[in-house]
Amino acid sequence: MRLFPLSRVASRRCVLAGVIAFVAAGSPALAQQVVTIQMDGGAFAKAMREAVLDPAEKELGIKISVDSNSGNGIADLRAQVASGRPAVDIMSQGGYSAPMVEREGLLEPLDYKMIDVSGMPQSSYGKSWIAAYEFTALIAWSTETFKDKKPAGWAALWDVKTYPGKRSLRRRPLYALEAAMIADGVAPADVYTALSAPGGLDRAFKKLEEIKPHVAAWWTSGAQSMQLMKDGEADIGVLWDGRAKALKNSGAEVDFTYDQQILQFDCWVIPKGAPNRDAAMKLMAYMAKPEPQARFAVAVGGYPPANPKAYDTGIISADAVKQMAGTPERRKNAIVQDVSWWANNIEAVEKRFTSFLQQ
Repeated sequence: MRLFPLSRVASRRCVLAGVIAFVAAGSPALAQQVVTIQMDGGAFAKAMREAVLDPAEKELGIKISVDSNSGNGIADLRAQVASGRPAVDIMSQGGYSAPMVEREGLLEPLDYKMIDVSGMPQSSYGKSWIAAYEFTALIAWSTETFKDKKPAGWAALWDVKTYPGKRSLRRRPLYALEAAMIADGVAPADVYTALSAPGGLDRAFKKLEEIKPHVAAWWTSGAQSMQLMKDGEADIGVLWDGRAKALKNSGAEVDFTYDQQILQFDCWVIPKGAPNRDAAMKLMAYMAKPEPQARFAVAVGGYPPANPKAYDTGIISADAVKQMAGTPERRKNAIVQDVSWWANNIEAVEKRFTSFLQQ
């Protein structure tokens, strides 16, 4: 004898199933979490997805959504945090801007019990930010103009007698100040100490005054820096390594050197109040590991890994290593951009640099 009609039993089973589904959907422990990461799009996002994010989804059991449509600068970060409900969990920030927004209280502190930075330089992470990958600014030149001469170091950019021709520099003080100090005889390791010393900035701008009459163009984008060199509007100048390599690989009569390169990095940060902070922290820990770092360096075509242990994984081939700026050997004579110095000085230096250009 049945206690309830079959229809009532089936009905209760359906209700129970619905309750379980509802609880699962609303429970962080049972539902799959979605982490939204904001970054540049195009080839960069494709390489990051294939080399890092897809494997991370499998290993961590989370879903990762990429936002490449909205901005990822300081202004966008400020706006998202001010809203009280950030739309993303992880954002990309420039090297020196990360310490700036950290001071403003716009970031979640990172859990370094979870994130292993044992192989990373101390300059590449802070309380609330960590380097994602490296890139560099270096000297490039026309091999048609300088057929028998190979410029070496920033002093060559200032040496208009040995290397006559049109110069190009970035229309910002970053790289310009470092290059000026080295051209004035400061050792790469001492650049920021010299800039911070009494009269340091005056010394840098005095050196920039020397080269200013020979600068044919102050570029504002990587594409413009390439075009100037390609069209012969500049014979020697500052380029990002990716742009210099692209020019050379395209057959342009251009060469470059890593000697006294200015290494820098972009960072990952978690906005204050991010909706999925814990899952974002797990993803940050995964992205900092040597293997994902190595896979991304290979997939993106040359951005050096921020974690030097990536070179020991065997993932980056010997030929690929030769194309990367951040190898231990090439770091020996490099200037590693001091993001804290720039965070503390960028506003005042930008104003002075703008005035310098207008004079």
